[in-house]
Amino acid sequence: MNKSQVNFIKLMAFYSCAVFLIYLALLITHVVYAIPNNVNLLNWDSNWYNSIRSFGYEYVEAAQCNLAFFPLFPTIWNLTNLSPIGMAIFNGLIFQLSFYFLLRKEKFNFLFFLFILCTPSFIFFYLPYSESIFFLCSTIALNGMRNNSPSIKLIGLFFASTARSVSVIFVPALIICELVFSSSADNFKTRSLRTAISCLASLCGLCVTIVFQGLQTGKWLYFTSVMKYWDRTWIFPKFPLTTSNPTSILWLDALAFMVGIIAMAFCFKWVFQTFISNEGIFKVEVPPHIFFSALFLSAITILDVCLTNTLNNSTNIWSLNRHLSATAFSVTFLVWLQKYPVSNKEGFALVILLALGIYLTGVFQYPLQTIYYLSYVITFILFKIKVQPANWVFLVTITLQITLQLTTLEEFLWYRWVG
Repeated sequence: MNKSQVNFIKLMAFYSCAVFLIYLALLITHVVYAIPNNVNLLNWDSNWYNSIRSFGYEYVEAAQCNLAFFPLFPTIWNLTNLSPIGMAIFNGLIFQLSFYFLLRKEKFNFLFFLFILCTPSFIFFYLPYSESIFFLCSTIALNGMRNNSPSIKLIGLFFASTARSVSVIFVPALIICELVFSSSADNFKTRSLRTAISCLASLCGLCVTIVFQGLQTGKWLYFTSVMKYWDRTWIFPKFPLTTSNPTSILWLDALAFMVGIIAMAFCFKWVFQTFISNEGIFKVEVPPHIFFSALFLSAITILDVCLTNTLNNSTNIWSLNRHLSATAFSVTFLVWLQKYPVSNKEGFALVILLALGIYLTGVFQYPLQTIYYLSYVITFILFKIKVQPANWVFLVTITLQITLQLTTLEEFLWYRWVG
C-alpha cells in the first residue's frame, strides 16, 4: 500500500472508532435510545427502495408510489439480497471507498477530511438509500473529468443517471462545461461532438429508467408526474426559508443552501470573467470537475428552493441537505474552496453571505440551530485561513459533529424527517 492509502485507512479507522465510542456513550447516558435494525432502517425513502427491490415498480393512481425512484440502487439491493442492516453496511463501505477515490489525488489533510466525514447529512451513506451508489457513480464521472478520460466520465454519467433523476441537471451543465469552458484549441465541431456524446451518456441512463418503469407498469415518464403527490410544485420562494422538523435539522438545510449560493456566486463570477475577457471566450482557468460540481450544486439549490411546497408561510427546503451535502459534488467543491486563495473582497463577501444565511434560512428562529450553524461555519473558516485550533478545541468540535450525526440518525430511526 502507498502512503495515501495508509493515510485514508487511518482516517476511516479513527472516524469509525470515534463514532462507535460516542454512540456507546450516548446510549449509556440515554441521550439516544434507538439502535439500527431491519425494521427502523426501512423508514422514508428506504421503504420505497425496498418495495422496488421486492415487488418491482407499481403504479398507484393519484397517490404516492415508487415510480418516483430510479432503479440502480434497488437493483443492486435485489442482486445482493442483503437485509436492511446488511445493505446499510454495504453502503457505508461503498461510500468510504468512493471517498478515498474522490480525494486520493488531493493533498491529504487528516483534520479537514475528518471534519468533512463528520457532516451530519452523511448518515444517508450508512442507510439503505441510494446516496452511496450515487456518490460512487459521481466520483467516477468527476475523476474522468479531472483526468481527461472520456470513457471513465461517460461511465460515471450513465450510471449516475440511473441512480437519481439528474439528467435534467447534467445535460445543461455538460453543455456549459464542454462548449463554454473547453480549450480554445478545439474547433467547434470537436466540442459539439464531445458535448453530444456526454449528454447522450446521461440521457441513456434516463432512458434505462424509463424502460424499467414502462415495461413493469405501462407508465412512461411517470416519475415526472408523481412528484406532485410529494407536494412538489413550482413556487416562488418565500423568505425566510424553513424545513420539515426545523427544530432538529434546519441548520443542515441552511448550510446546504448557503453552499449552493456560494457555488452559484462562483459560477456567475467565472461566466462573467469569461465574457468580459479581451482574450476571447476561453479565459477562465478552473478545473472542469470543479466547475461541473459548482453547476450541479447551483442547480440542486434552485430546484429544491423552487420545486417544493410552502410550510408555515415559508418555502420548505425539506430535502436540500441530503440532495446537496450528501454528494461527491459537495465534497469536491468544499475541498477546492478550502484551498482556494480568496481575495480580501471575496473573503468579505463570503462572510457576509454566510452571516446573511442566518436570516435567509430562518435559522435565527432557533437559538440552538444557530449555534450549530455558526460552529460549522467558524470551523470551516479556521481551516480556510489555516488557523490551527488547539487540539482540545478541535476534539470538542469533532465530538459535537459526530454527536449531531448520531442524533440525526436517532431522528431517522424514530421516523422523524431528516432529509
